[in-house]
Amino acid sequence: MGFWFGFCILMFGLFFWACVIAPATGFETVDRTPYWTILVPIIMVAFGYWLVRFGQRVGLAQKRSMEEFFRTAFEAVEMDSRAV
Repeated sequence: MGFWFGFCILMFGLFFWACVIAPATGFETVDRTPYWTILVPIIMVAFGYWLVRFGQRVGLAQKRSMEEFFRTAFEAVEMDSRAV
């Protein structure tokens, strides 16, 4: 996730330069970048955050089902007290 958010920060810096700083300093590109492109890295950060939250929610349900499976599997087997 650090790679994802680092890339988002890098893209935000590049888009901010292309949308705000370059036109303000007189450095014009061939085609002027629209200001709404600055929203792309912000949307990417929101997507990354919600992707992690969704993964945690799905993983929690899987963790519960695995715990229940192991609990029933180990309770079904009788253990010899001498083996312990």
